Parts: sequence; structure tokens; C-alpha cells
Amino acid sequence: MPDLRQPTFSIVVPTFRRQDVLGRTLDALLATDYPSDRFEVIIVDDADENQTRDIAACAAGGEVELQVLSGAGRGAAAARNQGSCAAGGEFLVFVDDDILVPPRHLAAQLETRSVHGDCISGADWWEFTPEVLAELKGSPLGRYRLAVEQSYRRRSEERWLTVTGLATAHLTVHRELFDELGRFDERFPRAGVEDWEFCLRARERGHTLILDNAIALLHNDRRLTLRQLCLREEWRGRSVGVLSQLRPAAYRQSEAYRENSPVQPDDPTWLRIRKATKQVLGLPILLEALHATMGLLEHIVRADRVLHRLYRAVISVHYLRGFRAGLTSRLQSEPPALDGVGIRPSTAQESARQ
Repeated sequence: MPDLRQPTFSIVVPTFRRQDVLGRTLDALLATDYPSDRFEVIIVDDADENQTRDIAACAAGGEVELQVLSGAGRGAAAARNQGSCAAGGEFLVFVDDDILVPPRHLAAQLETRSVHGDCISGADWWEFTPEVLAELKGSPLGRYRLAVEQSYRRRSEERWLTVTGLATAHLTVHRELFDELGRFDERFPRAGVEDWEFCLRARERGHTLILDNAIALLHNDRRLTLRQLCLREEWRGRSVGVLSQLRPAAYRQSEAYRENSPVQPDDPTWLRIRKATKQVLGLPILLEALHATMGLLEHIVRADRVLHRLYRAVISVHYLRGFRAGLTSRLQSEPPALDGVGIRPSTAQESARQ
């Protein structure tokens, strides 16, 4: 007999052409040390490819319910929202498709709530899987990635911290609260900022965000080329540009806006020159030449310190391209409404019907 006293969880995993990593993510999720009839895994394939279903079929076979939904190619925010609509659990757990969770990651959510009450919780401390780490250490670009992340990632000795934002690498929220807060804003084109904006709305409504440092995640991100890294940062820049549109009062004073916006009247000369240079280098033909040049330099320059500066410069060109595209994109005044199919009524709706 199932223990009905234990809360149920729906783990939502959006994915887009990440068949190289999805299988291991699912294996880790299905090995969760929690009653198998008290959680489910929902994959939303935003590319709607047969390979994803094949991977899910190989992972399935146990007692945990696993389903694959066909996404509409509208981005990670929409995919997560779609998964939430099909969820039957009391709590939603959003997990990225390249994250490996520890067995007790669901039990840890209950421990967090026993101490902090009804909160939104998450985990953001992770290390690369041994295989990815070995590959990163073996190339100058990989060592650059490691150096960048080590410059800002610090693991606190305290288990729980009250924070201003949580990432969807692993984020848990009560399903009814997620609906009441309006879900993720689907105007963000790719993953990267929609989780932060959701947390902003949660804080404005008085909800507490708790980071659990006891959950050690493994990151299986196999994007190991400069082009892959630049494309990721360009899409991230686009999302930050969208956020600057949505919240101009707060984000037009940010460093991202100051460094990547069109030239402002109060910009110093050096910043005007830097913006103009990055804008010119961002033209497709020059950007292609820039990448070709970097390919040559990687075989000639032996000093990591020099290559790291060059990597940072090339990535900044892509980021500016993305940021300006997001800043000038045409946005709907409100997030797109979800289709009614599969959406479970909120508590208020249920009360109105009774």
C-alpha cells in the first residue's frame, strides 16, 4: 500500500536535442531514493524527435511513471510550463537535461520544508562529471570554462541559505503556488533567465527562496567547443535583453545593460569604442572570420592566459549580439496563455466550483 502521508513529486525535464546527455539524467532521476509510486518523471521534448522517445523507453521499465510530451519548439520556459500542466504531483521539481541528481534529492526537499516551512527550494552546487572534467582540463577552452566558474562559484558551509534567485538546474515549488505565480514567462526565447525572473515575482509576493547546499549535483554539459559556448552565451544575452525590456527600471542600471546596450549619451569614449568594435565584429562575415582566426591561434598560442583573454573577447561579441536582439525584440504585453488542455485548476478555482 502506498504511504499517502508522503507528498508526491512531478519531476519535469525539458530537453532540446540533447540525446548525448539525457539518458544519464533519466537514469539518475529514476534511481531516486523515494517511493516509486510517489513521484513521476515528465520529459518535454521541444524538438519532438524519435530519439528522445527511444532514450526514454530504454530508461523506463521500472515502477516510476515516465512520460514524454511533444513540445512546440517555443523554448525552455514554455516546455517547463507544458510539463507542469501534465503533472499530477503535489510538488513540481524542475531539472535540467544535463544534470545528474543524488538519490536523496527529493527527501531533501521535505527536510528543507520541515525547517523553513512552505518555501521555494533549489540546488545550485554542482561539479562536472569526471568524464567532462577530464575533457575540459585537456583543452585551453576547457580550462577557460573551469577558471571562469571557479571565479564565482563558492560552496557555503551552511546547509541552507536564503537567496534572491534559484536556477532550474534543480528547483522545487508547490504546484499550486507555481500556478498562482503565473508559471515561467514564455517570452524568454531560451533557458537562462526565466528562472531568475520567476524568482523575482515570487519574492515580490513575499515567498522565501531557500538554497540547499547539501544537494550535490553533477553537470554533464558536453558543449565543449568555442562555437557551442558562444551560441549558448548569445542566447543567454538575448534572454537578459528581454529581461531588460520587461523590467527597465531595475535592469537598465545593470552592468549587462551598460556594457551591451546601444551607445548612451553618458557613455565614456572608451566604452563607445568597445561597443562599436563588438558591433562590427558581430557582423556575420566578420564573426565567421573571427572564429577562423581563433581556430588558428589555438594551435599557435601556448599561453592559456592569452587564449583566455581572446575567448572572453569573442564570447563578449556574441553576448552583445544576443543582448541587443533581445532588447529590441517585439514582445507581447503579457506572457502567452497556455492551452486549457491538461491544466489543473488552482485551489481558488476548485473552491469556486464547489
